[in-house]
Amino acid sequence: MLDKKKLAALIVAGVVVIVGLTVVITLGLSGGAGKQRAAEPVTASPSATATPTATDLELTTDEMSVFKTAGEAAAKFDNRPGSAVKPADYVKAGFTESLANSYKPIWAGLFAGRADQNNARIESQVGGLGGAGVLKQSLKVLDYSGSKPGSYTIRVAVDVAWVPQEVKPSPGKQMGGTSQSGHAIWTLTYDQLSQRILKVEQPAWQDLGAEGLFDAMGLPVPTKGADTAAQGGTK
Repeated sequence: MLDKKKLAALIVAGVVVIVGLTVVITLGLSGGAGKQRAAEPVTASPSATATPTATDLELTTDEMSVFKTAGEAAAKFDNRPGSAVKPADYVKAGFTESLANSYKPIWAGLFAGRADQNNARIESQVGGLGGAGVLKQSLKVLDYSGSKPGSYTIRVAVDVAWVPQEVKPSPGKQMGGTSQSGHAIWTLTYDQLSQRILKVEQPAWQDLGAEGLFDAMGLPVPTKGADTAAQGGTK
């Protein structure tokens, strides 16, 4: 049998072992929890990423000049024999050849083939007589696509003022007042690489601002719902 001194020593040693194990386990658990907390990624609130918009794009002076020339050509019409706008004129104004060959101004549907309107024409102007600042106000970038500047395809709304010339009024009506003039939006799609107009979207009849002209010609004013005349592609 063990004497009392040996028994006491064994008990003390057992207590020491138990206490030591408890301390080790406790430290291990607390250390693991600390490591786990440190390993947790700190996520910051995602910041809003700016998405390019049409307002981010500034047209160059040369591009504004192209839109002015092409917009005026798109809105112009001349019914006089030998004076009609030809495909070559559209190409000179910046159209692609394919667009120039297929383009028909909306006014052709009003005057073409009418013997009483042989001298009718529509003059057009973008930006008036003002400088670049006034011209810029007549051009609105709607959208654009492409991978980098210089290779964008840009769609621009061009505000065109138009004035009828030598249009024969209906009996009992008069022409020549400012009420027969107006302005409307021609939307042009431009390719920066080729520096050419790819597409023209013409205003619908009811969006021409031509109520006075139609009235003077004795024609009914088109109502909302008429199709927009688009050339160079469908909307």
